[in-house]
Formats: sequence, C-alpha cells, structure tokens
Amino acid sequence: MPFDPKRLRKIFAGGAAFVLVVAVGFYLHGVFNGQTLIRQTPRNIPSGVEKSATGFNLSKSEDGKTLFTIHAGQACSSIKKVDARALHDVSITVFGRNQDRSDQILWR
Repeated sequence: MPFDPKRLRKIFAGGAAFVLVVAVGFYLHGVFNGQTLIRQTPRNIPSGVEKSATGFNLSKSEDGKTLFTIHAGQACSSIKKVDARALHDVSITVFGRNQDRSDQILWR
C-alpha cells in the first residue's frame, strides 16, 4: 500500500474537526450546567439558627410495626430556645396500631 499524503491530510483534518466539535460541546455543556449549579447553591444559615440540616426522618415502631413516619425537607435548631426545632416541608404518614390505615399529611 503506497503512502498517499492527500489521504493522510484528509484524515488529520477530519480528526482536528472532530476534536474541535468535542471541545466546543464540553465548553457549551459547562456553560449551561454552570448556570444551574449557581442556582442550586445553599442559602446561608440565618443569625438565630444554631444548626440546619436538609432531610430529617423520624419513625416510631411498636412490636415491629411502624406507627408513623415523619419526613422533613429541612430542620433548624434555634440558639435562643434550647429544645426548639423548626421543620420545613413536612410530610407525616400515619399507619395506625393495626396497620389498617395509611393517612398522609403535608405541610409546606
């Protein structure tokens, strides 16, 4: 197979075009994805809050049966009030002692 410089130039030009398209794609992905990351940054903790957590779950069980489950999107503990906690985006599911009902209550 003889060496053909025209064919080799076409291969290199195609490879360079492919690398350029991939680089532009990564750049555009970073630009558009960077905007969503900036919007998803967490907010600062307010001055009266000692602790803040995202995601809070609490369940109570008796004899291996779950009576209720509480899920909160955010939980805050106050500095001023020792045993005070604030829950945000709360969902409570009540199963009952005999597991005969499943009620769900939502608070925002």
